[in-house]
Amino acid sequence: NDEEHQMATRLLAKEHATFDPLMTAEEAAQYLSVHTETILRYARQRAIACVKARGTTARVKFRLSVLNQWIRANEKPAVRTLSVLRNE
Repeated sequence: NDEEHQMATRLLAKEHATFDPLMTAEEAAQYLSVHTETILRYARQRAIACVKARGTTARVKFRLSVLNQWIRANEKPAVRTLSVLRNE
């Protein structure tokens, strides 16, 4: 019925809102526009949090939310943009 459909839709929306995908080192590096070794070094230095995936090989994964948080924490204003604004 319609009420059950609406409840299911709300539950799916809530689940989707809290979904935080994991990315491989290669995907995370591409997302940040850095080399794969760079993001792995950041992980070793604990500059970016990672999740160690269990398995036969030692792999790490990166949460998209952590990468976005790292971007915000490391943002710097563009110098050229500031100088243009000062001249106006």
